[in-house]
Amino acid sequence: MRSEHLPGVSVTVREDGRELCEYDTESQDEDKTASAYIQSIPGANFTVNLTLDNTYPYANHDVYTKLNLDGNTLQTQKMYRKKYREIIYEGVARGYGNESTYHKLTFAELKTSKHIT
Repeated sequence: MRSEHLPGVSVTVREDGRELCEYDTESQDEDKTASAYIQSIPGANFTVNLTLDNTYPYANHDVYTKLNLDGNTLQTQKMYRKKYREIIYEGVARGYGNESTYHKLTFAELKTSKHIT
């Protein structure tokens, strides 16, 4: 997914290295965000890949990233323009120090209902 607000930056979701298809991509002008729906595979691990390509027009600026999934901020990271061309989010650390655990990003089981409202 590319956003018109930040040229040269793309975000993809991948399962087993394969880029997943996006549906209903939306851009929000007021908060300069973009979102898309993807087909999930319940129980499958996935990654979120952020890439800067050569068309990124702000050569003297770094990119501050924030990974939000289902409305929750999971991780933030600064992408230094001269050091990183890609960030791959594979999971999230929870806890502190020796008590921390690492959780891979995993699609949840789908919950369905027979009732339509």
